[in-house]
Amino acid sequence: MRIVAAFFVMAACAGPSAGTAMDSLHLVPGSVPMDKGPDGNSIFLEAPDGLVLIDTGRHPEHAEKLLAYARDRGKPIAAILNTHWHMDHVQGNFDIRQAYPG
Repeated sequence: MRIVAAFFVMAACAGPSAGTAMDSLHLVPGSVPMDKGPDGNSIFLEAPDGLVLIDTGRHPEHAEKLLAYARDRGKPIAAILNTHWHMDHVQGNFDIRQAYPG
């Protein structure tokens, strides 16, 4: 957990910024639908070469929210960091990689 916390600090501080570290962080809340498994929360960090996405959720609807955020910001998703292997944190990796294969 300390490694993840250190990553947040480093990524939030990377590159020039006129605002605070919190200005470079955006939470996309997950959900727990009654008819299917949960989606974990996802976090975007602003970085010089694009967005760093932490956890990609589980369902296509959650991945679409993430892709919509990147489109709205006009920035590519440059990196994905998964906090752990549970499906509600990693299953969206495929959808995100399809949209941003580089």
